[in-house]
Amino acid sequence: YYGNPMELGNSCKKCDCNGNSDPNLIFNECNNVTGQCLNCWGNTSGDNCERCAPGFYGDAISAKDCR
Repeated sequence: YYGNPMELGNSCKKCDCNGNSDPNLIFNECNNVTGQCLNCWGNTSGDNCERCAPGFYGDAISAKDCR
C-alpha cells in the first residue's frame, strides 16, 4: 500500500503492479509515497509494471508473455 492517510483527502491505496512484481516482497512492492512499483519481474517495467522491459516484446498485462 502507499499514500499518507494523515494528509487531508489522502488515504492508503493498494499497489497496482499488474501482477508483475515479486509476491515475496509484498511489503516492498511499491514506493510507499508515490505507488511506483519497485520490483517488476517477468521482463516487465514501468511505473506499474505495465509494459515489457526494453529489448522485450509481448503483452505485459493480460498474457504476461514478455520475451
